[in-house]
Amino acid sequence: MDNKETDLYLKNELIYDTVTKYVENLKKVEKQVKYIATRMKSTSISEWGGSGRTGFEESLNKWVAQAGEVEKEIDAHKSIIDELLKSSASLFKGEKDIADNIE
Repeated sequence: MDNKETDLYLKNELIYDTVTKYVENLKKVEKQVKYIATRMKSTSISEWGGSGRTGFEESLNKWVAQAGEVEKEIDAHKSIIDELLKSSASLFKGEKDIADNIE
């Protein structure tokens, strides 16, 4: 592998690892949402005004905080991922142009 291929490989690995991390975090958020939905369905109308509602609100607040953290992580790395994708595409195009010129 030459330097360009190594660079492209490392950038693609970084993109893959970052996206995998986000998918895992989103799965955690999805699990929380399903838990909240189950709690809502199992809470009777009479319980809704008391402890059932308090438990739901606590779960909802926890989920909102979790979703907010995932959103912050994605926003923090979005520009990095965008730049890596652009660099990767540019490098690929350059390599393709060289290959086309050789033919």
